[in-house]
Formats: sequence, C-alpha cells, structure tokens
Amino acid sequence: MGRRERDGARVSVFASKQRERVELEKTESGKEQWIDLRRELTAGMRDYMYGRLYKRKSPNSDDLEIDVEAALSVVQTLEAWIVDWQVYDEDGEAVDLSPAALGALSMETSELVMQRINELRAERDARKKAGAPGQES
Repeated sequence: MGRRERDGARVSVFASKQRERVELEKTESGKEQWIDLRRELTAGMRDYMYGRLYKRKSPNSDDLEIDVEAALSVVQTLEAWIVDWQVYDEDGEAVDLSPAALGALSMETSELVMQRINELRAERDARKKAGAPGQES
C-alpha cells in the first residue's frame, strides 16, 4: 500500500522523506552549522503553510482574506520546509528550531535558504512537466 507502478517502476504516492542540506558558515569557534530542508512538501505541510496565510474577514464569516502580515513573512515557508538544523547564537549556544528562531534569522541566511527552497520547487515543477511524479508545494 502507498506505492504505485509508473512505466514499470514502483513509485511512492507519498512525499519523499529525503532531505536537502544547506550548509551555513561555521561559527567563529569552527562549529558546523546547517539547515536540513524537505526535498518536497507533503500535502498536509503545504495546506498548513498556505492555511496560515488566510484569516476570516470577521469572526462569524466563512469568507477568507489574505493576512497581509503573514503573506509578507517567509517564516511560514521556512517553518514548512525546514526539518532540522544545527545553528548557534553569538555565544556559541545551540538554538532550538522554533518559529521565533526562524524569525530571528539574518536576511542573508533566510534568503539563502529561500533560494534553495525555490530551486527545489523549480525541480518539482520540471518533474511534473516531464510527467514524473511529484508533490504540490
């Protein structure tokens, strides 16, 4: 269960569990820093990410509108794509992965990670155009 055949090859119907590592600069003391990304989002993570971008127009309304503050933030995207990380603060202390920590990343670091996420999305889109399996994200 959970696998199908495509051109004679077995193909999973689930998002890949493979990870993509983004290497970051070492700390001043030489500690390795990295961020692991999902190679593709699950449907649930995609829905979670996009669902956070919308809010109800009023408490009793079913009408939704884009939450401009959330839409302007990359934190939701990073939260959905990042699986694990090893990063340290300026005192050399390990920092736990959390929305607050993601929001505190430098612009340079968040742009580097977002660039790789966009590349992974482009790879997925190319696979879809070629007829290969791939998940939405």
